Amino acid sequence: MKIVLFEDDSTTALRIATAVKRHVKSQVSIFTPRQNTDGRSYEERLSAEMLSTRYKGATLWVTDRDLSRTTGYRGLSEAIVSKTAAQLGIPVCKYARGRSDDDVFDRQRSWGDAQIVLKSSEIPDLADKIALLAKGFFAIANKLNVLLRGMLQATV
Repeated sequence: MKIVLFEDDSTTALRIATAVKRHVKSQVSIFTPRQNTDGRSYEERLSAEMLSTRYKGATLWVTDRDLSRTTGYRGLSEAIVSKTAAQLGIPVCKYARGRSDDDVFDRQRSWGDAQIVLKSSEIPDLADKIALLAKGFFAIANKLNVLLRGMLQATV
């Protein structure tokens, strides 16, 4: 199981990764962008980076709502991360720990568009929720693979 964490504050990223690892046996990779500004859009650059060995095969992506201080990706947001995850078929959840994000997240929760929005100001609580989601998506992926193998064998 692999979790990719998008957080532009390195101290917070480390605290979250450490807390998640206490709850689930998983590799937690903190997104660290390559230093390249080749003119491609954020989505194109992010897709290319996420296909690297370090991030490939992720069970879940977890993103902070505000990623504007991400080195090499000034203005990166959870919207871009979510769009890229959708294109690659990877589940994503988002969180915000600031008070000013509550109204935005309340609106997003009410839209019914299947976004997974975690509400938590405390890292241990956030880590519990991330670990639970990762375990759930890992179990779903495994069961789906078993079903698909069974279907393939039945057609042979």
